[in-house]
Amino acid sequence: MAEVEGLQETVRDVERASAKAKEELASEVEKRRKIEVEMAEKERQTSKWILEAKVQTVEEFKASSEMKNIKVEFTQLSFIKGFKLCQKNGIDKFPELDLSFLDEGASDDKVRPSTSIVDLPPVEPSSTAPLVTSAPSVVEEPAPTEVAPNSSADLPDV
Repeated sequence: MAEVEGLQETVRDVERASAKAKEELASEVEKRRKIEVEMAEKERQTSKWILEAKVQTVEEFKASSEMKNIKVEFTQLSFIKGFKLCQKNGIDKFPELDLSFLDEGASDDKVRPSTSIVDLPPVEPSSTAPLVTSAPSVVEEPAPTEVAPNSSADLPDV
């Protein structure tokens, strides 16, 4: 009998150790889950900060003089190309016309951004995403009213 009681005591000790191990395992699983949730939140926060930094960088570049120079140079080059294309089309369509006066004063110098000073209001970069504005509304003009024909025969004699 003593042997049976000893075995029963051993079984209870094993069951207590098993229960304790299960509790520790559940605790570790819960800790791991919390850490995973925290990591996911930190990844979302980091992504948000990166996006905000990108937006701010773009806004700062848009407001920079470098961007203004790029836009001016692009506009000048686009105008010149459009002018030359229009001139070529005019010459092709009307070869009998003398359009040489269009070339007078033309220069092959490299186009450079204007050095004139423009008094534009400063644009401060924002840390928020740019606001989206709605498309301009279309204003319909009133329909023209009918006007009686203007004839002296319709006028009364005075």
